[in-house]
Amino acid sequence: MTKRTVAGALLAITFCGCGQSSSSNATFQNQTQSQSQSTDNTYSVRIVSQPPEGAVQLRTIGSDVEGDPIHTSTQPAVTSLTVQLPPEVTTLRLDYLGAGNEVIATYVQSANNEQEHDFREGILDPPLVLLKNQVQARAEDNPIIGAKFAFAFFGCNEAKVPDEDEEGQLNQNERDSTANVAQLRQHLADIGTLQPKPKYVFLCGDLVQKPTQAGTAELEKELTAWHKIRAYGPIIVNSSGVEETVTPAPDGSVFPTDMQLVAVPGHHEMCYGDEDKPNLQAGEVFTTQMAAYIRGNDGPKPSDAPGDGGLELPPDNVARDESRLSYTFRDGDNLFMVVNTDTYTGPDASGSLPLRWIRQKLNAAQQDANVKHIFVFGHRPIESLTFYRLLNNPLATTAANLKITDPNTKVRGYFCAHQHRMSTLQPDLNGTVQQLISGSGGSQPDTTTPDSSEPYPWFGFGLVGINQNDTVDSAFIGRNVHRHWADQEAFKQRGPNISGPGPVEAKTPKLVARLFPKLLSYLRAEASVTYTSTFESDFSQNSDWQTEEFRDPASSPVEYKKENVEHLAGGGVRLKVAGKHYSESKKQYYYYSGRMRSNFRQKYGLFLWHATVPKGKHIWPALWTAGSVGGNDIWPRTGEIDVMETILSVADRPDFTSRIMTRTNQADFPNYSDYQGNPWYASLPRDDSEEIKTKLSAADWSQPHTFAVDWYQVKTGEAVTDVRYDFYLDVKVDAQGRLVNALDESQPVNRLHSYSLRSLVSNQNQGKPKVPSWETIMSEWSKQAFVINVAVGGAWDPKLNELKKGEWEPPTDGSTDMTVNWVKCYQRSDNP
Repeated sequence: MTKRTVAGALLAITFCGCGQSSSSNATFQNQTQSQSQSTDNTYSVRIVSQPPEGAVQLRTIGSDVEGDPIHTSTQPAVTSLTVQLPPEVTTLRLDYLGAGNEVIATYVQSANNEQEHDFREGILDPPLVLLKNQVQARAEDNPIIGAKFAFAFFGCNEAKVPDEDEEGQLNQNERDSTANVAQLRQHLADIGTLQPKPKYVFLCGDLVQKPTQAGTAELEKELTAWHKIRAYGPIIVNSSGVEETVTPAPDGSVFPTDMQLVAVPGHHEMCYGDEDKPNLQAGEVFTTQMAAYIRGNDGPKPSDAPGDGGLELPPDNVARDESRLSYTFRDGDNLFMVVNTDTYTGPDASGSLPLRWIRQKLNAAQQDANVKHIFVFGHRPIESLTFYRLLNNPLATTAANLKITDPNTKVRGYFCAHQHRMSTLQPDLNGTVQQLISGSGGSQPDTTTPDSSEPYPWFGFGLVGINQNDTVDSAFIGRNVHRHWADQEAFKQRGPNISGPGPVEAKTPKLVARLFPKLLSYLRAEASVTYTSTFESDFSQNSDWQTEEFRDPASSPVEYKKENVEHLAGGGVRLKVAGKHYSESKKQYYYYSGRMRSNFRQKYGLFLWHATVPKGKHIWPALWTAGSVGGNDIWPRTGEIDVMETILSVADRPDFTSRIMTRTNQADFPNYSDYQGNPWYASLPRDDSEEIKTKLSAADWSQPHTFAVDWYQVKTGEAVTDVRYDFYLDVKVDAQGRLVNALDESQPVNRLHSYSLRSLVSNQNQGKPKVPSWETIMSEWSKQAFVINVAVGGAWDPKLNELKKGEWEPPTDGSTDMTVNWVKCYQRSDNP
């Protein structure tokens, strides 16, 4: 999905004082105790933002947990200011106003909605929304104002039928539907008020409860009744928040006629029983009952045999007609793909995907000049990394290049449900295609995060808009789950159909009026991390560097000499492999080369090298960082980040690798002479993993590139929850301190890998050698220095003995020289 900010606006909000503290990502930072705090039990909120062009005033509106505004203030629109808020404020809205008091842009931040942070695969959920008031509409009505095309999506609306229905709000059909009728009505009503009105509403599965037995009876009864859910009459809460009598409309369907529904099968519709057994007959029931909401018929069939396109994909093995369960359809230059994430391949295999069919359709759409945008829908979040890679590279022709993200993919996002929360959980942070989960349709909420005991606080839906300039924006819109659901005991006692205002004793579903809790929005925006320069060097200052001289302790037969480092006129250095000598003590030859280490060191931040890297027989160049060495700080206890390490010729090894090195739980050794002893170091990920490789063509290798790593802590409030290593190719920091594509700032940055230290340690410790906890590694790693060197041979070299015998002569044409033009280091705004 295209991510954008408006007018270069970057926002930082800090909550401190006596209220609850919230820090959801780099944008929101807690103030230190040295900053002034009020003494009247209020929030001290520091707002740091570059006002949008034309902004004259900043209006702050604070709302309580129910969404009612309880604080308003207006002040000049300046870059930095502090406001005081009552402790009851849990949502803060900032309106930037023009000279005529018109709203130019709006930001919304929720202080009590704990966002999902980086756990397991990694999640990025900036809680920042920027709304552009481009047409005559209220900003709070629609975060996709000005879009030329929009659609909404949600799933997981099934709910346990209340045991009691004292107010007679549900008729028998509505009870039989097993839907959360109140929330379904409210979703469709809210979506219908948006301008522009979404053309499609995708229902991403789990609309009804899962049958307990195989066959057709239960599912057919539920879906038949689901079609007969009625629209409501008057809302139950007026503008003053006073409840009124609810009278269901005697006639009229809840389902709109001015928006098109699209039915996406979920596992509740496709499976049965607690073990999610595939239900063969469910496919026919679903396509019959939901025929009015199925928009295509080009899905896979048992007789189909699509090829794998050279990607080594397993056969789809479709065992029933899935042509109307997975399908595509067009609307103008948009292609929509619906995927049955429980494709039937047999009685025991739930969660199957028709990967070859998906590849075939994506490949054709990517090549179709009449298709600008591809949107993919399913029920289950992505579990197959192959599926995710197909979205990121529809034109891949080999299994190897499938792992490379194509920045020109037309796939704008994968939209799903299954998890009863709204989230942007990413299957693999190396990709650029966003996964948006909107499973807060009305089923009993999940906890806020898998590690939390708090229930997720919103029911709602996702919204996507295509702007006039063909960028794509997205948002989640939610209504507070009844406040008493935050009470665990009440949460257990109440039926999951309960919603909206009212006494905790309420037993029946009630409509949540548009006028009661205000819409709360989230936008998946470009992360607002900025970078400040801390070090730059073109090697013209000798005091910045150590030119090292020693014999490489690893498996490389190389000795580093100052004579093999040449400083270039105008800046930069050349490291040369030239010369050799025979060691009588080791009974082998050693080749001379160059190596440098910076005197500058920094812990955390963005490290960049701009270099032309040689490829050739026996050549082993590297751009990396290393911690301090000396005393008890023995390599690699203090850390190593390999940003670019490559070996051999392009024909033999067209790739370079990016990973970290750390110590193991084996005893530390006192000197490098014991390097060949016990495994006291480990590569994370493992050095035989394809995951660490990036392949370049011969033409690419002949050009200079910027190789970079962004090393930073992930925090929840003051607590560090992980450490990440993001590796990039050809990026730079622009004048505004933002990380951008160095070759074309209009294109996305080329992120090669994104490693979670927690995940790396967990994966490594499934086997041997074991490594310390991620917390221990984090604390032991010291400030890192830039290191550049060109070695030869090594364990990866199949002809290492040729070197040891002195049978190879280094070329004299400069083809084995590495030229490094400059290095730069930056500090992140969230890791000062």
